[in-house]
Amino acid sequence: MIDGLEADVVNLAMAADVSKIEKAGLINPGWQKEAPYNAVPVNSTVAVFMRPGNPKKINSWKDLDNKNVDVVTANPKTSGGARWNFLSLWGSITRTGGAEAQARSFITNVYKNVEVLPKDAREATDFFIKRNQGDVLLN
Repeated sequence: MIDGLEADVVNLAMAADVSKIEKAGLINPGWQKEAPYNAVPVNSTVAVFMRPGNPKKINSWKDLDNKNVDVVTANPKTSGGARWNFLSLWGSITRTGGAEAQARSFITNVYKNVEVLPKDAREATDFFIKRNQGDVLLN
């Protein structure tokens, strides 16, 4: 939209992305006030795709912390969806009683299993589907 594409509806991953559209003058200031408590409505799900037959036997988040499992995920520096992937990895530890240090260690180990960080979810999907890279795709 900022570059001139027309749209009636835009679905973005992060509030910061909506703020960029506001700064470009395409959304009126105060859009956050439309929801109670200045909340930003969010409903995001991270899908985990495995190869047919799940040959690496990936059944939980913890299975991604295995040096024999190649993970494909977009770069959280360039992709809003990849930020949700990162937060899901973090939450898989902290929401089940793990400490922040354990979450850091887990995420570090998972990202060691990521060969390349595509710029966005579409490119990550292309790596997984079209280029047949990785054992699991987070998207």
